[in-house]
Amino acid sequence: MQNKGLWIGIGLFMAVFLAGFLFLRKPQLSSTTRESPTTTVSKETTVPEASGEAREITVEGSEYSYSPTGIKVEAGEKIRLTFKNTGNLPHNFKIDELGVVTKTIAGGQTDVVEFTAGKSGTFTFYCSIPGHKQLGMEGDLEVQ
Repeated sequence: MQNKGLWIGIGLFMAVFLAGFLFLRKPQLSSTTRESPTTTVSKETTVPEASGEAREITVEGSEYSYSPTGIKVEAGEKIRLTFKNTGNLPHNFKIDELGVVTKTIAGGQTDVVEFTAGKSGTFTFYCSIPGHKQLGMEGDLEVQ
């Protein structure tokens, strides 16, 4: 009979753990904050290259997701990317192929990086904290 209680305890623990994992994995959006998963930054927000100013892009990260999950820019554009951690855990933003990486920041903080999207292609951005990318914290930067 003691083994039965142990198995019930293990089963309850696993159910709570699985429910917590699933709750944290999926971003919770209210019915008034539905967003398209891909944001295209229009040419109208681009300052001419001659001025040396950068296109402003903001990406928010929380527990295991980014918003937006897709970004489109033009090759050769100078980008000023603001990463806002809206979650509770530390997160960062990284694109290996372009050498882009923010600091790992706590919830409520921001970090800014500037880079030039020098080559065309689709590049994965992700959180480099172990396990976060595997839990879904990634997206794509498309350079046209």
